[in-house]
Amino acid sequence: MESTAASTPDDEQTSSNASEQASPSASRQGKRALAASDDEEPTAKRPNTQVVEEADVDTPVQAATPAASAALSTATDAPPPSTSVGDAVSLILSETQRISDTVRGVTGEVQELQSMLATVRHAIAGIRSAGDVLDDRLSAANGALDDVMTSVILRAVEATQSRVLTMDQSTFDRICDEMGTVMAHARSAAQLHETLDTAINGLEAVLCAIEMRLDGLCRALDTNTGQLHALSDRAIAMAAQFQ
Repeated sequence: MESTAASTPDDEQTSSNASEQASPSASRQGKRALAASDDEEPTAKRPNTQVVEEADVDTPVQAATPAASAALSTATDAPPPSTSVGDAVSLILSETQRISDTVRGVTGEVQELQSMLATVRHAIAGIRSAGDVLDDRLSAANGALDDVMTSVILRAVEATQSRVLTMDQSTFDRICDEMGTVMAHARSAAQLHETLDTAINGLEAVLCAIEMRLDGLCRALDTNTGQLHALSDRAIAMAAQFQ
């Protein structure tokens, strides 16, 4: 019994070697476990950033004071600004006033141009009437010249037939004076007639320009009238909307 229970030096050496071989293995396993715990610890301690960000987005900012909280809630619950009826009516009235002023200005200019048009037409009519009178004078001068030429020709024929020129100096001078006077009237009438024609052409050009301007002003009046009707329709529609 004692030999079985007692340990020999060989047995002690063997058990010592076995413990030395087992201790490095246990040491390596302990290091692996420590490393694994080190790796898991930061993961466990790392904050959930996604949850925090969602919380930041979904959670409203809390005001520091009750007054600031009340102001924040008032600003959040306030309705969006809208155009009041008074502003819309004021805008329509302002636009109507502007168009009315334009219409009045255009109407005044139309009246002035119509007065000018009447004056130019009256002047053209007067010049044409003067031209008609001048034509009558020119016709009379031509008739007188024809009479004088006929008289001269008849006297020349008589003288040729009788082979005697029976015309004294005074008669010859009188005929020459009459011919000169008639020709001078004819030249003056022709020049005056040309001047009147030029004046008539110029006045007709002015007349055309005035008529073109009047046409443009009438179109402008039509446009402004259409705008006034459109504003009236807008006002009626707005009044019906806010009733």
